[in-house]
Amino acid sequence: MNHFRRIFLPSVALSFMYTTLFASIINLLQGHRESSNIFNLQLLIFLVAINVMNYLLLKIPFSSFRMYVVVEGVLFYLFFIAVSYAFNWSNYKNLATFIINSLLFFLIYTLVQCYFYKLVVKEAEDINRLIK
Repeated sequence: MNHFRRIFLPSVALSFMYTTLFASIINLLQGHRESSNIFNLQLLIFLVAINVMNYLLLKIPFSSFRMYVVVEGVLFYLFFIAVSYAFNWSNYKNLATFIINSLLFFLIYTLVQCYFYKLVVKEAEDINRLIK
């Protein structure tokens, strides 16, 4: 339950927030004024699937945290490209769209990883403070 409360829920919430924010900004810049609830549902399904993948990856003993982040990032990116193509989120016939989506993915992934890294560092500092 602790993993669910501290990892799963914040990860889904942060990813959903950042993705919705960036998608809204891009839609406004491109002149699209309508929104789609179907996209939000697809995004929620995507994020839950990502967190299931994350849970399974946590079962694998990686040699370092950095290796875990790299493997996770590559797997998530490939999954993102496949899902975004399947759900018709983007037209990948245009190279610029592919590059923008890739950059946004890695930006969002980096923001989420930074959040969790800072959370772990704070916990370690709290534990060290309690030990002293």
